Amino acid sequence: MADATGITRPPDSTEEVDEPACPRCGYDLRGITSNRCPECAFAFDRATLSVSRIPWEHGDEISWFRAFWDTTGFVIWHPRLFAQEAGRPVNYRRARQFQLTVVFCAWAAVMPWAISGMAAVRRDDWYVKVFFVLCLVIVPGLFLLLATGVASYWFHPGTISVVQQDRAIALSYYACAPLAWLWIPSLLFIATVRVDQTLAGMTVPVAILVNLGPLFLAAILLDWLLATCLLMADVTRSDGRRQLLFALALPALWGACLCLAVAIPAALTFMAVVHYSFR
Repeated sequence: MADATGITRPPDSTEEVDEPACPRCGYDLRGITSNRCPECAFAFDRATLSVSRIPWEHGDEISWFRAFWDTTGFVIWHPRLFAQEAGRPVNYRRARQFQLTVVFCAWAAVMPWAISGMAAVRRDDWYVKVFFVLCLVIVPGLFLLLATGVASYWFHPGTISVVQQDRAIALSYYACAPLAWLWIPSLLFIATVRVDQTLAGMTVPVAILVNLGPLFLAAILLDWLLATCLLMADVTRSDGRRQLLFALALPALWGACLCLAVAIPAALTFMAVVHYSFR
């Protein structure tokens, strides 16, 4: 059940089997004997309504490595099909585990950029170095943790049932799946630095790598935005006005998460400077 903060702690997925819903429109199928939804005429297999199609949910049966990357592909290439999982039980704990795994992968991927940025700092002031070390460790991880969870506040409108709200919030944590592929632009960034150091001047290989990295990064961030918006629209069955408001508000919320992530190490550095100034 979703509380006032938007955080839900639903039971394990096995306890939700008694409330089947249409994968397309979310219509409550309890008491319906037909295999076709009376609301939207969607044909479904009743035997599979209690079984999740999310690979991550079946990590115990297949390797967790394969389950993770199959799930990211499911979200990236078939977000609307993935949204139909709202009609099936969704394990909240597994969803949060998936989110944290994506955050860790993305955090590890952006470390080369953060380290190179810190190396470019030529200041000898100790507090500047402390600030950049804190930024290196805290900012990327905290931002990713906040940004991948902030969208869940929009996934529990009062127009859907409590069970559907719980499932929608759990599914919202899968929307960050594209970020798991940040290692591609990260590798391109490392390759650009290595090739640039080996070859003199802006050669063709360097020019290609320089352009590919930002393109992949932009594609991943755009896909993250699109996947989140599509999931919110389909899972909560929101009208066009709410969808547009969400699409406009989400980048602003991500910006607020970044500001908060930067403010924390800045505050810690400031307190350290004040503390040592009185010694």
